[in-house]
Amino acid sequence: SLFAERLRRQIWCLEIPFAGAPVGDRLTISAGVASLTADELASDASLLAKAPEVLLNAADAALYRAKCLGRNRVAVKTASGPAAAVAIDLAS
Repeated sequence: SLFAERLRRQIWCLEIPFAGAPVGDRLTISAGVASLTADELASDASLLAKAPEVLLNAADAALYRAKCLGRNRVAVKTASGPAAAVAIDLAS
């Protein structure tokens, strides 16, 4: 999530004009970040084979959560965690 936040902040600081934006006047990004720990993989042997799909689904859910909370956000979700992602409010 640190990389995603750095990228989000760098794009924000570039102040790229975006006249077509429904809200605000500059280009922003939202990002969804997912992770799997070694402990999660060790506790579920079948998880290793489906890890790419699990991570993609978790990242997609986190991105959806970030977008639901507004523009210019990063949301983080563990692949095996609860359905609700933890969103980091980083509006500036």
